[in-house]
Amino acid sequence: VALQLTHIFKAKLKKEGLDSFFNDIELPLLPVLLEMEFNGMFVDGEMLSTMSDTLGKKIDALVADIQKEAGTEFNVNSTKQLREVLFENLGLTPGKKTKTGYSTDAATLERLRGEHPVIEKILSYREVEKLRSTYGEGLLASVGPEDRIRATFKQTVARTGRLSSDAPNLHNIPVRTEAGRAFRKAFIPAEGFSLLVADYN
Repeated sequence: VALQLTHIFKAKLKKEGLDSFFNDIELPLLPVLLEMEFNGMFVDGEMLSTMSDTLGKKIDALVADIQKEAGTEFNVNSTKQLREVLFENLGLTPGKKTKTGYSTDAATLERLRGEHPVIEKILSYREVEKLRSTYGEGLLASVGPEDRIRATFKQTVARTGRLSSDAPNLHNIPVRTEAGRAFRKAFIPAEGFSLLVADYN
């Protein structure tokens, strides 16, 4: 069966005019990706840990500010409690309604900017919490032997043809904010090596 599928696959590649692309580009890339996954990316685990702790303290301060502005203690991560605080206690203008009640998603909060100081604090909290959980704790949990993160690289997932990666997604380390860019500094070359940044252009 495997041999039959191989023949069908080869015939389809030839029919689509992709046999040269497959044989000359995709297949030779496999050992390169294998080596990339095996070697991994060297990181400064101590720096990641420090950044995660710093973000944790910032989150605690933001939660305290949010509760002070709201005039009550509540779980900031609870959509139900946040909905009650914003639309019942503070009387802010609700937006779209979901099955469970008024939405507290990012678009709704952006629309509410300026109605109350608590909104700015909640947006900041969400941004910092995402950085801490996804890149602080997330990257730390991915650090393996020899202080290296070994992601999985995929050739055929992105529709544009570029590589993608997961566990973790190394193509998505933040760059837009100063706090996000700080995580890039944790990726460092091993002793005797340098990191080269290159662009297709």
